[in-house]
Amino acid sequence: MIKKKNTGIVYLVGAGPGDPGLLTVRALELLQTCDVIAYDALISPSILSLVKQDQELISIGYRGYGSSKLDYGIHPIVIEKAKEGKSVLRLKSGDPWIFGRATQECEELVSNGIEYEVVPGITAATAAAAYAGFPLTQREDSSDVILTSGHDLFGSFQNNSDWESIAKSNGTLVIYMAGTKVKENCERLIQFGKSSETSAIYISQATRSSQRIISGNLGNLAEKVGTPTARVPAIIVVGQTTQYRNSYQWRENKELHNVSILLIRSRPGSSLLSKMLRENGAEILESPWVQAEVLDEKETINNTFHKINTYKYIVFSSSESVRFFLQEWTDRKFDLRKLSNLSFISLGQEVFEELKKSGILADIQLENSSLPEIQKLAPVFSQGKTLLLTNDKGRNDLKSYWKEAGLICDQLPVYNLKIKFPDFPPPGVDYVIVPDPSSAEILFENEWGKDYRETPILVTENYSLEILKKKGALKVHKAETENISEIYKLLISLQENPA
Repeated sequence: MIKKKNTGIVYLVGAGPGDPGLLTVRALELLQTCDVIAYDALISPSILSLVKQDQELISIGYRGYGSSKLDYGIHPIVIEKAKEGKSVLRLKSGDPWIFGRATQECEELVSNGIEYEVVPGITAATAAAAYAGFPLTQREDSSDVILTSGHDLFGSFQNNSDWESIAKSNGTLVIYMAGTKVKENCERLIQFGKSSETSAIYISQATRSSQRIISGNLGNLAEKVGTPTARVPAIIVVGQTTQYRNSYQWRENKELHNVSILLIRSRPGSSLLSKMLRENGAEILESPWVQAEVLDEKETINNTFHKINTYKYIVFSSSESVRFFLQEWTDRKFDLRKLSNLSFISLGQEVFEELKKSGILADIQLENSSLPEIQKLAPVFSQGKTLLLTNDKGRNDLKSYWKEAGLICDQLPVYNLKIKFPDFPPPGVDYVIVPDPSSAEILFENEWGKDYRETPILVTENYSLEILKKKGALKVHKAETENISEIYKLLISLQENPA
């Protein structure tokens, strides 16, 4: 296909069933580089949170067959954006080629002369089976897999499946779009000769914290499921391999497998807390987007640099403070040896390592940047003037502490924080984690905060607790210490004894 001049490109990409860890490398690359992200309603917020600040997010509302009568193959806005010369990621749940309407969308792109690329995703059948703990094929029980759909039971679509042949198969059957028609799908298989005792499993919201798994057989599955939640993606898996779930379920062994968490961010980079929670099964949404940028206003930096030798201690609060300070220092052609009389203090291991990259070993290293940790150095700070390097938001908690303690400390912003909450609505979560005072301020500066006033919020120290209560948060819980392991313990405690 020859790309026309001034015309963009559309990527039809499968996002998998919901867990961002199941995105393909190519999908993640496009998710973070395309100009426009046009996504289905079934795409999980934790996946959408991976896009960059300057990308345009557009919800185009598809929820699969049976949800609406569409009079177009692909949403008109996708065509419009591509004709503007933009790269458009058409993000689809599951795999585009498996009950994903990709052919209709490709046809319309072809008719409009727009270049496209299709990127496969992990489909619900394989992901749901893996996360439920059973194989789709097994040498002794099933050598083939049949994928079909129950969308014809909605009355709006025709199904070409040979149900009589399907019912006679000894392989594993996966019925897509079966959520609200469990009884009808099971009865149809029995009608065509399948034994009512045949093992069957209902799985909704596969790979998400809200994943629901109900085991039974064709005769009793509908009764066990009850009235399914409307518009929730679900499949039915039929066959002997489903019985292996009793032996190989693994996800339920993770203590946080059914927990969704909003982790409020106040700085860029990776989060050790987020990684730990994910490894223990939690579904994590990290927000807002945070980006560190060079300060526009340089006068304060210039003035401070020229009196740098009046300080005894220089405190680096983040790895960004290290990078931007050294950048500003060298941009002015100052010699690093002018800093030799200062004692360097790093707040956390990551900051220590960032200094080390530049050949600087911190004289004092604290475990983290929390107020209680910094208070341990009160005897040290009392010996001389301190310079704390921060972002443009500053550290109000430290400013108050130093004033009350009678210590002399100046805060110098060396970089800006660009903060933006996503354009999609705040998702419902089980818990919100606010790891520091800056995050507490950020949460309620935005409309998102209003949606979480009654959600349990976990904090690590008192200053954050005070901020949140002043902002109207009703359920704030404080961990024993600032260590991330204490947040984990608090989560487990709240799971066992909800407040």
